[in-house]
Amino acid sequence: MKMSMKRVFVIVLSVCVMTAAASAAAFWPQPTTACTAANEGALETVYRWTRWGQESFTYYCSGGSWQIFEHCDPRTGICEAY
Repeated sequence: MKMSMKRVFVIVLSVCVMTAAASAAAFWPQPTTACTAANEGALETVYRWTRWGQESFTYYCSGGSWQIFEHCDPRTGICEAY
């Protein structure tokens, strides 16, 4: 009984973590330019001001939609490439 309760807890916790991560990415600012065949492969950077400084999001146009390429966080001073 204890093992099955632990297993259920781990599954529920992992679902909550994945949902939180997906919802955080949903609130990132998106490029205003449409991703079309004419600008396939183009990069566009979007900026957002936070209380820590300027946060940047670089997107890559691929397959008709913008994909996140790099995120620079002013709190840590680190840019993460995806």
